[in-house]
Amino acid sequence: MHDFYLDGVSCRRYGISVSGEDTFNGPERDVESLEIPGRNGDLTLDNKRFKNIPIPYPAIVLGNFKRNAAAARAWLLSVPGYRRLEDNYHPDEFRLAKYKEGLEFKPWANNHSGEVTITFDCAPQRFLKSGEDPVEFTEPGVLINPTLFTALPLITLTGDGAGELIVNGHIIQISDVGGSVTLNREIRRAYAGTTRRDYTMTGHFDWLDLVPGENTISFNGGINAVSIIPRWWTV
Repeated sequence: MHDFYLDGVSCRRYGISVSGEDTFNGPERDVESLEIPGRNGDLTLDNKRFKNIPIPYPAIVLGNFKRNAAAARAWLLSVPGYRRLEDNYHPDEFRLAKYKEGLEFKPWANNHSGEVTITFDCAPQRFLKSGEDPVEFTEPGVLINPTLFTALPLITLTGDGAGELIVNGHIIQISDVGGSVTLNREIRRAYAGTTRRDYTMTGHFDWLDLVPGENTISFNGGINAVSIIPRWWTV
């Protein structure tokens, strides 16, 4: 039996041990099949996304069943939305997961222990923990995406005045770095702290994508350094 961790808290705190044989499953690609009269086979419409995936953990509650079951219910159901999910089966990865189902505990004899299946509704990505480490550039270089999937990075520029960030040949112009500005590809925003800085940027956020394999990074003008949190992911 193993552990899972929700926002860094182990299920063992609530007397729960889990099995994770179904954590190796992959998500479903969001595609539609269209039947065209007079054409053999189906036409496939790819929506360019993956669907959420249920990740179940068969679990046992060992000892203090009544107290631990009540505490586990509160722990799982008290926070809405996505939370960070890790487990011992995939030590180099994490998921974004939300808990929205009910909990059907099955107590064993004398109500000292019991069992339950804890099923999370997970975003399709398995994020690599290595993708959380910032990669620093003080001169042009190459960043290797180790996966087969395009990553949506968090890029922080430091310097002063106008400059250009060049990713895979695409030029993103910054009218004023102003000390530091962050480009968040995932949410398509540029900001410094809590201040929006989209107006300083000319170019498309799609140009920041980190494709599988080699990605060339360069910069000029008032940009002195570039820090990239790549957010590598796989399925």
